Amino acid sequence: MAAVDGGNTIHLPWTPRSPQRRREIVQGDGSRLTALRPMRSEARSRFAIGLRNARHWLDQLVADPAASIASIAAREKRTERSIRQTLSLAFLDPALVEAALQGHLPRGFGLKRLLDLPVAWPEQWSKLGLKAPARP
Repeated sequence: MAAVDGGNTIHLPWTPRSPQRRREIVQGDGSRLTALRPMRSEARSRFAIGLRNARHWLDQLVADPAASIASIAAREKRTERSIRQTLSLAFLDPALVEAALQGHLPRGFGLKRLLDLPVAWPEQWSKLGLKAPARP
């Protein structure tokens, strides 16, 4: 932006604000407060698909006594280990799921990093090195 006063030109640096909403990144205890880059959109998409599969498969296992991890693995053409790991997503802390889906986790957090976490919600946050949000 430039302004002319008499014959002198004044240059003022200016950039318009982004029309996109700013995301806040969940940071760990003792981490330095820096401008972390948010989780990649591709990682969020893969996480959302994995979470959908995990919840669907868990519903099948609960609803149908004949269903098993082996039958799901055969139908999905995946290994039983892969099915078990993906099923662990169904037991994530809802606040952690929300943070992942909204992109509030730092870059580097993706599907693989969120698999096989402990069942206890506070332990999930500590294993990831993040600070759990305050509970109401």
